[in-house]
Amino acid sequence: MMKHIITDIQERLSTEIPELKYIAQDWGQLDLYGDFPPLKFPAALIDITGATFSNAGRGVQEGQLTVSVTIADLSNLISRNASQVMQDRAYRIFDIMQKVQKALHHWNGTDDYAPLVRDAMNRTVREDGARMRTLIYSTTWWDA
Repeated sequence: MMKHIITDIQERLSTEIPELKYIAQDWGQLDLYGDFPPLKFPAALIDITGATFSNAGRGVQEGQLTVSVTIADLSNLISRNASQVMQDRAYRIFDIMQKVQKALHHWNGTDDYAPLVRDAMNRTVREDGARMRTLIYSTTWWDA
């Protein structure tokens, strides 16, 4: 089932990136809140955002899946004159993105889907100060 791709990624990120405070399936946690988001920062939100299927024969379908991993963090805008500690915190999202890439690129948790391959990265600008970057991966999944 597709859900284990998400749970595999959750487990991998929790093992490999302990500084993530919240790792879950993306059900809109960053879009459906007022002043109190239902997560802790930095966070990783995982979802399967698209798929195309073809018949592989004998009742098996091959799916080309798009998997998104959204990294979110809160940080203030920091000038170059800020302390090194403040600058490190402001740029922490990029360090986490690199760790996610290292943990997931060419990795797969089980044999029923192919290793993940990074295809793209997107930035979302928000009014609330949360910084968001979404890493887009592809994989092939076989469904019998």
